[in-house]
Amino acid sequence: EASHERSAGLLRLRAAGGRAAYLRPLAFDMGSSEEEVLSALVRCRREPLPQHCDESTFENETPSHREHVAGFWMARTEVTVAEYGRCVAAGHCGPAGNDGGARRFQQPSFPVTLVTFDDARRYCAFRGGRLPSEAEFERAARGAARRAYPWGKSFHGRLANHGRLGVDTSDDSDGFSELAPVGSFPDGATPEGILDL
Repeated sequence: EASHERSAGLLRLRAAGGRAAYLRPLAFDMGSSEEEVLSALVRCRREPLPQHCDESTFENETPSHREHVAGFWMARTEVTVAEYGRCVAAGHCGPAGNDGGARRFQQPSFPVTLVTFDDARRYCAFRGGRLPSEAEFERAARGAARRAYPWGKSFHGRLANHGRLGVDTSDDSDGFSELAPVGSFPDGATPEGILDL
């Protein structure tokens, strides 16, 4: 939702309420070095379900390569269940696949989950945007400094909805037992102010 402002023959678009951030053009090294992959593998093996972490887990991260990304706008937060519901109500998006136990995720302020790629793309078009490319997403999350985490180089369990990935739904070590309302971790923002990457 952008507002239009016309002055001196120029048309300026501004995101309503600061809901989007502009990420400037950037050339950066996309992907990971061998050292970064090994570090990620070690961290992955400390997570729930460590048996799913092996040498093939991060193989598509190498080799790193130089990528040039044009400037683009990105929403500052994830899409909420309520926001996505407006697209469904308008007939542009299919409902989220929240059958069975996943119905507990249907809280208006939660991030929408279990939508298809095509519905995600339709939602973006409904809002006048598009999904970010892989390079744009990595640029947003890592930036020029090649941050390991959106907020910096070191992990901090209170800066993201980390929990235990549904393995133990009573684990609220990040402040929430499962999903958290969108925007619950403002200190985990990127330097540009994008949350929950």
